[in-house]
Amino acid sequence: MNRAAVLSPASLRLVGGVATVLLLFSVTLKFLGGEPLGVIGPKHIVWLFAASNYAASASCLLQLWAALHGRHSAAALSQQSSRLGLCAVLLRAIWSLTGNAFRSSWLANLDVILSVGSSIALNLALTPSLGPPLFGCHPLKPDQFPTLPVIGGVFGISVCSYALGLTDVQHEAGFTMAARWVCLGTAIYTQAAAVLPQRAALARAKTVEAVTAHSVALLALGAFFRTVMWVALMLEGEFHLMLMLGDFAFIGLLADFLLAYAQSVGASGLEAHVVVSPADMI
Repeated sequence: MNRAAVLSPASLRLVGGVATVLLLFSVTLKFLGGEPLGVIGPKHIVWLFAASNYAASASCLLQLWAALHGRHSAAALSQQSSRLGLCAVLLRAIWSLTGNAFRSSWLANLDVILSVGSSIALNLALTPSLGPPLFGCHPLKPDQFPTLPVIGGVFGISVCSYALGLTDVQHEAGFTMAARWVCLGTAIYTQAAAVLPQRAALARAKTVEAVTAHSVALLALGAFFRTVMWVALMLEGEFHLMLMLGDFAFIGLLADFLLAYAQSVGASGLEAHVVVSPADMI
C-alpha cells in the first residue's frame, strides 16, 4: 500500500479521538436509555437515510462540476475515491430497493436515481480514457489505491459483523435480510475507505478550491444525518454497533479537513479556498 493510503500520526490521533468520542456517546446513550420511545417510525428512518444520500449526491454533483470546469478545480479530485463511492452508491441502492419501507417511498426511489446517475457521470468524467473526449475535462493525475482488496476487506467485515450479531438483527430473518444488512455494511465501510484516496488528492492539491471543499463538507453532512439516524434507532431499541463504527470512522477521517474548511469559511466566506498541509493529511 502506498503513502496515499497512510494517515499521519496526527491524523490517526484525530480519527481515533473522534470515533472514540462518538462511540462512547452511543454506548452511554444505549445503557442509560430505558424503554423504546415509540415515536420514531420507519418513515423517519427513511427520511434520515435519504437525507444522508442526497448530501452525498450533492457532493458528487459538485465534484462533477469541478471536473468539468478546469484543471485547478479538479486538482483535488480522486478517481479511486469516485470508484469506491460508486460501489457504495450501488450497494445502498440495493438496500433501498429491497426494503419495503424504502421501496414504497418516492423520496428513497428518487434518491436511488439521483445517486446512481450522478456517481456514474462522475466516474466517466474522471476516467482518463473517457473524460476528455466525452466531457472535455482535463485528465487527472493517476492515483494509486488498492480498491478491489479494500472492497473485499469491508465485505468480509460486514459478513463477520452480521455473523457475530453486531448488527442487532435476528438471524432467523432469512437470507434476503442478511444480504441486505451485509450490503449496507459494505456500503458504509466502502464509503469510509473512499475518504483515504480523497485525502491524498487534497494533500497533493495543497490549495483546495471552494467548490471542491464544499463537496467534501457535504460528505460530512451526509455522515451527520446518518449518525442522527443511528441515534434515533438506539432510542427505539436498535443498536447496530459495527455499522455505526463505520460512520464514526468516516466522520473521523474528514475531521482535520473540516477544521481547515471551517476556519477558511469563517475567515473569508463561502468563496474561500482551503489550504491543507500535506504533512498532516497523509
